[in-house]
Amino acid sequence: MLEIFGAILGFIYLYLEYRASIHLWIVGAIMPIVYAIVYFQADLYAQSCLQLYYVAAAIYGWGIWRRKARPGEHEDVDTAPIKSISFRTFRLYLLAGVVLTFPITLLLLPFADDSVSVTDALIAGLSIVAMWMLSKKIAEQWIMWLIVDFICVIYYYHLSVTTDTSLYATAILYCVYCVLAVFGYFKWISLIEEDDE
Repeated sequence: MLEIFGAILGFIYLYLEYRASIHLWIVGAIMPIVYAIVYFQADLYAQSCLQLYYVAAAIYGWGIWRRKARPGEHEDVDTAPIKSISFRTFRLYLLAGVVLTFPITLLLLPFADDSVSVTDALIAGLSIVAMWMLSKKIAEQWIMWLIVDFICVIYYYHLSVTTDTSLYATAILYCVYCVLAVFGYFKWISLIEEDDE
């Protein structure tokens, strides 16, 4: 039941992210608390701890996306511009996420077997970088999330089939995330083009 509630929050969060709404950070601070419990119960310790990072990132993201309104503007207007990066820069962010996998894996080894630790750590490492990109309103964060989401679909389905852990609802959520990540990327690119006009 908790997993389903987390999935519902995930859909709300993604809708707000797609709209580039500052309110995504509110849901982004609540949803990780739910998933920290879900992942901990599933022995996914890196992802459970990652949820604490998401709460902190939500607070940071809210602060970055907010600014003092100019005279005549409504308070708390979200005016931070969306930006795009080069493919070369994106590859550096991707590499940073992969590099983070190694120290995270070393931290997990005492708690889980090797295959679980490495995949769990890879998802965590890439997610840390993707969340940082989101806080900076970089459009390519959607591509990073697409990579994370695809890994998650396979991983959660595999765990659900091969172990006593049932993460089918979460696997379905990440399937939807994969599709929406594509639409989200093109939506954010269109928003950049509108700002440039």
